[in-house]
Amino acid sequence: MPGIRRLSVWAGVVGLFVLVAMSAGAVALDFGGAAASEGAADGLVLAVAQFEPERIKEDNLARIGALVSEAFSVGADLLVFPEVATTLYPWGVTEEVVDYVEDNAELIPDGLTFAYMSDLAATYEMTICWGMIEAAHDTDRPYNSMVMVGPDGALIGVYRKLHLVPGVETTLFTAGERIEVYDTPLGAVGMLICYDRRFPELARTYALLGAQLLLVGAATTDSSVDEHILATRAYENAAWLLFANQAGPAAGGAGRPFHGGSRIVDPSGRTRAEAITDASELVWTRIEASELSMGRGLLDNRRPDAYADSGALLWASRDEAESLVRAELFPTGGEGHTRHILPEILDGGAQILDWNGVVHVLDAAAWFVFIDDQPGANWEHSCRYVLVDAVTREILVLERQVPPRRLSEMETF
Repeated sequence: MPGIRRLSVWAGVVGLFVLVAMSAGAVALDFGGAAASEGAADGLVLAVAQFEPERIKEDNLARIGALVSEAFSVGADLLVFPEVATTLYPWGVTEEVVDYVEDNAELIPDGLTFAYMSDLAATYEMTICWGMIEAAHDTDRPYNSMVMVGPDGALIGVYRKLHLVPGVETTLFTAGERIEVYDTPLGAVGMLICYDRRFPELARTYALLGAQLLLVGAATTDSSVDEHILATRAYENAAWLLFANQAGPAAGGAGRPFHGGSRIVDPSGRTRAEAITDASELVWTRIEASELSMGRGLLDNRRPDAYADSGALLWASRDEAESLVRAELFPTGGEGHTRHILPEILDGGAQILDWNGVVHVLDAAAWFVFIDDQPGANWEHSCRYVLVDAVTREILVLERQVPPRRLSEMETF
């Protein structure tokens, strides 16, 4: 067992709620029928926590702490909680709901919830992903976010829900704008929140960016939808899908109850573990590390050239091009380098020039990125011209010594 780190004062207070909740039997801690695979002791344990939040955030955090402890007891390496797991899901658009959402929104990583969850992750040496209401610096409405921390307690990434449900969510929350795959001790991860799972473009974009695991936090009543699309999203993107849903009645009796149905699906579309109750429950399965890459050949057999000719392909966005460059060329960070990108995509036939003439003529539409490997040097020095094909997402790197003529037109990222 890892050394138990000292929690923050506030987290320690919440810890008292853990003891109360456990002694009162308030948390159902089933294993979801998943059995550990024989001979996989050196593998990975993936887990999802089906959860029924209550009104008081501190009570929810106490119960979350108990579930993390239970996940540790089965050797979990990764644990995923549902959408807005620390609070009630908004039950309408009333003054009471607006006040509740605003009162429970917290900054990341400066808030008390993040500090508590970070301490839990470090204490149990576990990667944890959970949903919460994130306060915003730049907008009047908060974000519906998923947060992920590593086994050292450090922030790995924050995903803000892209697709907000029309009505309640579009009124209460600000939609996210960024898609990013995060490297974790378990592999490359993409996060989705509930309604996001209905849009195949998001999961496919994650897969094209290299995601091996799709983490879906949800608060949904659509059991019939999930019976079809969860396995489909996993199979069509050759990725593991961990679906953590809320359970229990909606707040104030508004709408149907959250159906639970939390599960872990492998890249072949097969459910490896599934919740067997409609209450809070831990679902887990053990896999071999080599299984994370199963099914990847499916993506290799895509025909993006043909899709583009038909006009059906979604070209790489600027954000995607930037993410691809980061992942491919700067997997451990970009210190000591500066990166620039043209704000508009270049058409096939466009010329890339430096001060000595033509460097390259584009065969197809692409994003142009310039990487300065010696930003403090003057004139001729080590640099790279990078082209990201807008259709195939392939990256071409040209080693250069002279900056491009269009550097003044480029933006730093």
